[in-house]
Amino acid sequence: MSWFRLALGLVQEAAASEVGQDIIDDIRSNAFKTREQDLKPMQNIDQVKTFIEERLNILDRNIGMLVQTLNAQHEMLVEMRKVQRVWNLVLAGGLVTAIVLAVLL
Repeated sequence: MSWFRLALGLVQEAAASEVGQDIIDDIRSNAFKTREQDLKPMQNIDQVKTFIEERLNILDRNIGMLVQTLNAQHEMLVEMRKVQRVWNLVLAGGLVTAIVLAVLL
């Protein structure tokens, strides 16, 4: 699997989740606010600081949600690898048993 497909799958899964929809809604709602604010000249440095802090808070929240989603996916992959390892051992044991029985009989 290519990295591009993996990234696309992660984005699709994240966008389909409730958390992903919250992020998309935040981006859409704040896009209009940003455009309106950009049209008005900022009067002083306090407005600029407030604007930057708001954007950074939104970014931090969105990255936190993304990290949470990726951690959950990682945990699922770890569990799937454990199950796969058990299956591989069981199948290898069965194969060894079948070979031993075939040699002895």
